[in-house]
Amino acid sequence: MAVKSFEGAVSELERTQVAVTLDDPIEPGANVIWCASLSAAWQALHRDVTHEPPLLAGANVLAVRLNDAEPADELVPPQALYARAGWQRDGIAETIRQELAERFDIKGPTSLLGNLIAYAHLEASVPWVWAITPSSAPGVFMAGPS
Repeated sequence: MAVKSFEGAVSELERTQVAVTLDDPIEPGANVIWCASLSAAWQALHRDVTHEPPLLAGANVLAVRLNDAEPADELVPPQALYARAGWQRDGIAETIRQELAERFDIKGPTSLLGNLIAYAHLEASVPWVWAITPSSAPGVFMAGPS
């Protein structure tokens, strides 16, 4: 089993930004984590519910970015990504829990609230070929075989 290098809230990561899409602007000196699961949930909303690019009141720039983004399921191995969207009245919460249990052998979320649910789950591990260590200069890293 792999050892986790970090577990906690993203807000605890210093100099790290979460990118909603792969074309998000990157802040100078920041580490970037792409949130493939948010993109996948948005795409599931499009595929399973709206059948057209969704819009988000008060966040049109974000909606346009997500609608124009390359599909997460084309960039992430399919066995690592799950995304579904639907209406609570149609039983989407139970469907999500059942499918997560079947695919990933996990219990899934206990609380899915709201009338419309868009949900994604990502399980990924990245084998590092090179060991990356910080040098004494800020923003410079040294790489070598691990």
